[in-house]
Amino acid sequence: YKRQHPVTDGGGLDWQSRRLNALSAVSRPVPRILMVGALHGTATRAGLRLVAREVLPGLEQQFGLQGFELHIVGQGQLPEDVAALLQRPSVMLRGYVEDIDLEFFTADVFLVPMPITLGFRSRVITAFSYGVCGVIHAANQAGLPELVHEENALIARTGKGLASQIARAVSDTALADRIRRRARETYESLWTEEIAGGAIADELEAIYQGNSIA
Repeated sequence: YKRQHPVTDGGGLDWQSRRLNALSAVSRPVPRILMVGALHGTATRAGLRLVAREVLPGLEQQFGLQGFELHIVGQGQLPEDVAALLQRPSVMLRGYVEDIDLEFFTADVFLVPMPITLGFRSRVITAFSYGVCGVIHAANQAGLPELVHEENALIARTGKGLASQIARAVSDTALADRIRRRARETYESLWTEEIAGGAIADELEAIYQGNSIA
């Protein structure tokens, strides 16, 4: 059930008003980019290396050294080979946070830089429930073919490309707002407990009926 696995609705049906309330309560002098994941995870570490070596230099060219903030949320230790590269004024190592809702709602961009081909990415779908503007490495389409560039996410295959898509999202508010709405719509159409849970229940019922007939 990799595509019909129900994912908890973090944003809620009132996600738009919750987002506006969160934005009004938080100071955001520069664009805020959010990255979420346990730092010890293999995929997260690969993404951090790409961020350190390619994405951050690209963003610094676009915005300047202090013209943006990258908030890295998640427990664990940074890989030694990238820790020094992430010692920049733009990088905020947040560790564990109590209110992840606030992080999703106040981020201009949700960054998923993991360049490793994996299966179902529940992290992405959870973020979609908040109506994020996701900038996502194309490798994640292998496990989530529902990701469509310029429809429900902005997708790139390189670190430089991810930086360029982040700059697009920040500069083009109409594009970012459209991506947010479509991300939420994608979540609602496929992964709510009612829809995805119902699909699983139907499949189990069919299996039960088949076994009963046999």
